[in-house]
Amino acid sequence: ASTLERHVGKKLAHEMKTGAVGAKSGRRVNVTALFVDVEAFNARVTQEQPESVVAYVQEWVSTVARIVDEHDGHVARVFGDSVLALWGVPDGDARDAHNAVAAGLAIVDACAAFGVGVGIATGDAVLATIGTSARAESVVVGEPVTLARHVEEEARATGFGLLVSEATFHGVSSTYEGAATPPILVRGFGVPVTMYRVRPKHAQAART
Repeated sequence: ASTLERHVGKKLAHEMKTGAVGAKSGRRVNVTALFVDVEAFNARVTQEQPESVVAYVQEWVSTVARIVDEHDGHVARVFGDSVLALWGVPDGDARDAHNAVAAGLAIVDACAAFGVGVGIATGDAVLATIGTSARAESVVVGEPVTLARHVEEEARATGFGLLVSEATFHGVSSTYEGAATPPILVRGFGVPVTMYRVRPKHAQAART
């Protein structure tokens, strides 16, 4: 795989190379964004040797990337102790939200030893390529990307592990049952935001 494909996935890399995604106009896409962050990362950075921190980050990022790939998403960004993954770019699929939630639950289970928070949000965004033919970067800008990060912060603060936005929950309600959190004020959003804890519907049936 090329360097570009490793960073943005095969489908998006093809669109970038052929100019289907443009820097000036971009195009509107419906995406599901997943944001995952590790607890107490800053403390680890200050207390351990850099080589140890790098190995730690590599291990959990590799785990997250593998799970995202297994669920037909792609890792869009790695921010040191955080990862942004996307579904629906360059082309959406009816199962995008379901795949993202399944990936999120799998990440919480697989990364329990690291202590992670996962936030997922769904909505319209703009996909564009910014840069030159020698160095191009795909950018997805919109509410779901911003909201996913805030949802993740709440998931980590409450200890729930994973929370999803209202739009995501409505998109997966045929498969998952949810418990709504009290609406909270989120920076940059004019109205209180309701988030949902989710679990597969069969989980309740299995216990009864």
